[in-house]
Amino acid sequence: MGNGYKNERRKGYAMKMHKYYFLLLAVIFLIAGCKKISMMPDGTHREFYSTGALKERSTYVKGKRNGSTIEYYSTGEVRRETYYKNGLKEGEFKEYYIAGPVKTSGFYKNDKIEGKLNTYYPNEAIKGVLRYSEGLPEGLYEQYHPDGTIQGTGAYKNGKAYGLFTEFYPNGKTKTLENFVDNLREGPRKEFYEDGTPQIEEFYKAGALEGERKEYFENNQLKRVENYTGGRLNGLAHEYDDKGHEMIIEGFKLGKRHGIYYKKRSSGTVEFLWHYKNGEKDGRGVEYFEDGGWMKKWNYKDGLLEGTVTEYYSSGKVKKKEFYVHGLLNGTVKIYNERGVLKVEASYLYNQLNGPSIVYNETTGKPIAEANFVIGELGGASREFFEDGTLKSVTHYTNNEKDGAALVYFPNGQVKIEMMYRMGQVILRRQFDENGNKVYEADF
Repeated sequence: MGNGYKNERRKGYAMKMHKYYFLLLAVIFLIAGCKKISMMPDGTHREFYSTGALKERSTYVKGKRNGSTIEYYSTGEVRRETYYKNGLKEGEFKEYYIAGPVKTSGFYKNDKIEGKLNTYYPNEAIKGVLRYSEGLPEGLYEQYHPDGTIQGTGAYKNGKAYGLFTEFYPNGKTKTLENFVDNLREGPRKEFYEDGTPQIEEFYKAGALEGERKEYFENNQLKRVENYTGGRLNGLAHEYDDKGHEMIIEGFKLGKRHGIYYKKRSSGTVEFLWHYKNGEKDGRGVEYFEDGGWMKKWNYKDGLLEGTVTEYYSSGKVKKKEFYVHGLLNGTVKIYNERGVLKVEASYLYNQLNGPSIVYNETTGKPIAEANFVIGELGGASREFFEDGTLKSVTHYTNNEKDGAALVYFPNGQVKIEMMYRMGQVILRRQFDENGNKVYEADF
């Protein structure tokens, strides 16, 4: 009886503890449902490279950056320091070279650059000063050479280049003079060599080249003169050597080659003469040898070869003749040696071999090989010849495959080998001696 009583008491105690446990869980869930769990970062925040090296360290207060944010190179050196206030960049910031010296420094105000933005060389000498107002360049701009001498000056207005910009050589001589309006070049622009002589003279209108443009050699000789309309080459351009001899004449029409294109070698002889129409070769074109003789003559129409193309040896003799229709080889191509003897003769149809092709012996002028093509493929009889012109072999083709009889001859005209083919496959082979006696036969 005593043991039963004790067991009942234990059961009652356990049930009472279960009730307290479930009550406690209910209270926890009730509190969690009423209170919003914050996922905003708070405290120190770190980012890492894939190597595990620290990439960035920053501080957050209630989800917003506050205080210093430091970015690092993958090698561990500080790359950039920026300060934040309530999530906005505020105060001084610095960027560093990987070796340590300051590369850029400036100030933020309400997340925008304000005041001077300074850039530096690795030796810590000042490189440039650009002033900002509400995040936009405003006012004077200066750039310096590593030795501290002025390299360039200019000015900005509402974030855009405005007025005169000047660039200087280390010796203090002017290198470039140009004017800007609303970030676009406007008016005359000049470049100079280090001794002060002009290098380029040009004119801009709303950011595009307009009118005459000139280039000069250091000896003050005119190098090139050309004209622009709305930023595009227009009219004749002339180019000279440093002694004043005209070397190139080029015609343009609104940015495309148009009219003559003519070039001389440094020796003074003409190198080539072309004609263009709206950017495409059109009409006769000629290339010349050093002595002035023809090297090659073309004819073009709307950018495509049209008519006869002739190539020459330096002796003046014809090397090759071709004929084109709408840019494609058509008709007979003839190739000659330097003595004027025909070497090769081939027929083409729309860029593909079509009809007879013959290779000649350059000494005798007799054929040494001939073949027939049908739209780029061997078709019909192909023959080879001995030096005296007698037949050496004949093979028949269909669609580029040996088909039918193929015969090889002795110099005396007797058949040496007889082969029969069916669409590239051998079906019969016979061999004979010089007297015509059969010495071998096999079926396949």
